[in-house]
Amino acid sequence: MPVPTTKTLFEFDRLIGNDAYSLLNSRAEWLTSIEVASRRLTYGSNQAGQEDRFHFIKELATKLASPLVITLIIVAGFSYFFGEKISAIIVIIMALVGVILSFLQEFKAQKTAQKLQQLVHISTTVIRDGKKLKIPFLRGL
Repeated sequence: MPVPTTKTLFEFDRLIGNDAYSLLNSRAEWLTSIEVASRRLTYGSNQAGQEDRFHFIKELATKLASPLVITLIIVAGFSYFFGEKISAIIVIIMALVGVILSFLQEFKAQKTAQKLQQLVHISTTVIRDGKKLKIPFLRGL
């Protein structure tokens, strides 16, 4: 069975009757356990991907590369160049405090989202071999 492309997936809304099932080599009725096993071997398990873990250096670099921080560093450079050393120091401190606060907020939000995700258990009901089964939602590794 050919893997449907994004183009064919967007065309599903225009298909009539069982044409979408034909395109996916499927049908409206349930799948057998053998069909499910075969499709898992061909396409892999049907599970949602999981976001990457929090990367300290990557997040910090993203915060430092924000347009506001870059602008503040440029302003601090001009202030220092024109002899306003105290102003330059104050602007640099403002930029660093902003980066640190933003980083900490993002870090805490990421940890909270991970804890919440661990508390939520999602399942779905499928029909296999004519019987309803409740199966757990699989998260990516």
